[in-house]
Amino acid sequence: MAGEMTFNCLQCGAPIPVHAVGQSLSFGCRACGALVEEDHQGLRILRRASQAMRWHPLLELGSKAHFRGETWQVLGFMVRSDGSEEYFWNEYLLFNPYQGFRWLTEAQGHWNFLHMTRHRPTAGLGSTITWGGHRYRLFLKGRARVQFVLGEFYWRVKIGDEVTVRDYIAPPDILSCEEDGTEEIWSAGVYVEPEDIRKSFKINGPMPARVGVAPNQPSRFMERRNSYLKHWGLFVALLIGMHFIMNSLRDERTVLDSYYVRQAKVPVELLRSESFALDEDQTNVRIRIHAPVSRSWMHVRFTLIGEDGQLPTPIEFGREFHDSYGGETQTTDEVFLRRLSRGRYRLDMLTENEWDQSSVAAQQNVNVHVKIIENAKVISPLVLSLILVSLFPLWFLLGDWRFEAKRWADSDVNG
Repeated sequence: MAGEMTFNCLQCGAPIPVHAVGQSLSFGCRACGALVEEDHQGLRILRRASQAMRWHPLLELGSKAHFRGETWQVLGFMVRSDGSEEYFWNEYLLFNPYQGFRWLTEAQGHWNFLHMTRHRPTAGLGSTITWGGHRYRLFLKGRARVQFVLGEFYWRVKIGDEVTVRDYIAPPDILSCEEDGTEEIWSAGVYVEPEDIRKSFKINGPMPARVGVAPNQPSRFMERRNSYLKHWGLFVALLIGMHFIMNSLRDERTVLDSYYVRQAKVPVELLRSESFALDEDQTNVRIRIHAPVSRSWMHVRFTLIGEDGQLPTPIEFGREFHDSYGGETQTTDEVFLRRLSRGRYRLDMLTENEWDQSSVAAQQNVNVHVKIIENAKVISPLVLSLILVSLFPLWFLLGDWRFEAKRWADSDVNG
């Protein structure tokens, strides 16, 4: 049965508290750093003389804190490193007599709360595994070496102990596997905000500064992405719906649909449309032109003239139509004009032609087809509106992509 007691350090004589009596097997003296181990007969032996007191725990050993709905006592503090001993992290062993042992880990200001699990994950595609109904991706694989210990532990810990580690992530969750050649231990954890640690364990001093992005640190973009995309989708659907409703109310009317013969061998020729009427004020007009040139090039200068004086300055615009061997072909084009006044109009077309003298097809006359539609349906305002309302989601997704890029930059499996 769990209880509390003390015994004296075999090296310096300082009292060493035992909070998980009957479960703890290794003890690191807080006074001198000596490691004391309980053997199989219950006798305590000096495993190692003083460690250099290079590290000091942020969480007070022996202290209790209410965290994640339970009261936990801090039993042990361990510092581990990767195999190169260039990257270090801290691990705190927590104990609750009813819940058992848990771990709080801190690496570069990032915290995780972990527990061992007997449930093994199932292999997925490539470097993924499935556990608890979620898919995890391999983030890291390497070695973990014990560098320093204080307090008590439920196994016989030694300085220099090494295990092979694999970390799989599904932010904010992490699944870690440790192997020592004889057994495989899996631990499941979740990312914890430093502020939650500070409040729960009543830390008065500064918390370790967060550096970079942790493997399973949740993205603030990811947390709000689904909500933003949902509202963006609803707004886009509303815009499209309004667009179709407004366009359905427009009664498009063809006011001119004519063909004009352009003489192929005449370098410059003026084609003039018959007069046509626009019946509505401030109306939109679409002019469609089809000039099926063959092995030739034709430039057209269009001039829209208001015959009732509604256009003090005629509207002019130019278009080019061409067809050549092995090149691009442009024989159809259109122009969209906005807010034209009611009245009669005509369209003058000054054409200039060049052709391949050796091509028989190029010397054929061209039937220029002109179609003018009043009350034309509008597309461009919808496109502009969609672009504008999409800027924020695009910025948001870009932020999410940059966050993930920073995360996977530290992975040794390159995401």
